[in-house]
Amino acid sequence: PAPAFVFRSTDEKERSRRRRRREKRRARAGARRVPWLSRSLAAAALVAALVLGALLLDSHRQLQDSEAFTAVWAERAVSPGAELVPGISDNGTWQAVLAEDGVALRAEGVVGWDGEVLELWGESDGTQRSYGVLELGADGTVEFTSTMTDQRLFVTREMPPGSESGSPSSRVVANLDPEAVAPEGS
Repeated sequence: PAPAFVFRSTDEKERSRRRRRREKRRARAGARRVPWLSRSLAAAALVAALVLGALLLDSHRQLQDSEAFTAVWAERAVSPGAELVPGISDNGTWQAVLAEDGVALRAEGVVGWDGEVLELWGESDGTQRSYGVLELGADGTVEFTSTMTDQRLFVTREMPPGSESGSPSSRVVANLDPEAVAPEGS
């Protein structure tokens, strides 16, 4: 009687020693592979580390900017002839130091407007000039310094840059005039 099955010559070639070794290597390599869940967690951890690193760098930059502003404010506040001027405003609390070597401006609790920016203006002897657009922080703070100086400062709401008219609008947000502040005790 003949056997129920017969090996073909191609079967023998497929089951060669080289092929068996290759299959063993693949099986070992597959066992060493990291499962998809571990790879996903590693990728998520990498993304989280990058985001946290970016946030850390941004907060470090903000801290340096704030320290630099504080140093300029203190320097100008103690310079001879410097005036600390509180602002008159219904949008936040404004203060400025007007000194011979420049100005420093700080505001807290300022609310911005959609499609408009805040621009700082100075006035001396009836002549007005722009100090530029103020950068409003997410927490409603404004910190600004300049080496230019004027007798009084005021902040207006303006259209975004590029549509500069060269003169301030009538929408005054804050007025920082030493003469508008009543002397203490009066």
